[in-house]
Amino acid sequence: MTRPNVKLTKKQFVLAVIIAAGLVIFGILTAVSDAFCRTQTTQMSAKEWDEDGRYSMVSVFLPKGSELSEETIARLEYTLDQALVSEAMEAPADNARLYVSAYSTRTEVSLSADRTGYQTCTAYAVGGDFFRFHPYELISGNYLSEDNIMQDYVVLDEEAAWKLFGAIEVDGMSLNYNGKQYIVAGIVKPEDGYKAEAGGAKGGTVFFPISAISKDADCYEIIFPNPVSGFAVKQITKAFTSCGYSEEDIVVINNSERYKFVSSVKRLLKWTERGMSFKNVSYPYWENSAIAVENICDAFTLFRIIFIVPVIIIVVVCIIRFHPLHRLKLLVLRIVERFRR
Repeated sequence: MTRPNVKLTKKQFVLAVIIAAGLVIFGILTAVSDAFCRTQTTQMSAKEWDEDGRYSMVSVFLPKGSELSEETIARLEYTLDQALVSEAMEAPADNARLYVSAYSTRTEVSLSADRTGYQTCTAYAVGGDFFRFHPYELISGNYLSEDNIMQDYVVLDEEAAWKLFGAIEVDGMSLNYNGKQYIVAGIVKPEDGYKAEAGGAKGGTVFFPISAISKDADCYEIIFPNPVSGFAVKQITKAFTSCGYSEEDIVVINNSERYKFVSSVKRLLKWTERGMSFKNVSYPYWENSAIAVENICDAFTLFRIIFIVPVIIIVVVCIIRFHPLHRLKLLVLRIVERFRR
């Protein structure tokens, strides 16, 4: 059986090259963009919790002067519990949780240890499952956890450990803050995500239980069921408004959606409004880092659109011209024209 001799015309060859080049460049841009997004491990917590995508990670940032007390957090999560009950959502097993949360705030503290004098360090007062959302690499020891009975533990990054003790593996040793001794539970590596340092992640950081610092939380993070798109954000926003917060004051971000193509396109459509802020909210370094990667992701999205649109147009035109449906369309138009007569 002889093979049919199919020869492309010059025009068809040029169109094929444009399509192939557009697809290749689109693929490369997508891969590079995804690589930048993967540097933001703090944005991927929902996927770690549930690989099937039935959960969303949502962050809420509070305005200055309206931070969350632990009592307010308890009221907030009671409201969320009731919302899940009303939707007939139950934990899959005893002692299992339908959602997990964390809260934090940043401050500066003066600390001392037996081997050094007082040192100024950045401190994050944290509560809930903070280290589930922020999986710093452990050098030694353990994280702080919600299950800790005693509240006199701290976690240091390695630069803070050097500052205070002149060594790294110092878990089990003690330091002094505000007239009280705290035991070092563990040592972690400083955050090294893209733009983390520019966003405010400076070495010499200490993580305290929030009860040890006389400040309320201005950042709340939660991994919440999201059976349908928008459910998690809607329920969390409603819970905050029921606790006296205005939607105009708080910033609610669906971290699980922020790097998706559609979300990026929506931000591009509002490009002229980017950077405008009318809310008195201060972001922690991980959110500043996430915003920096958002900007990079959006730039890649713009170029992806530029290269893929010609491909789509060429393919659609070819389908319309050469597909049998084109003949059907002509037949329908002729019938309509005849009835008009």
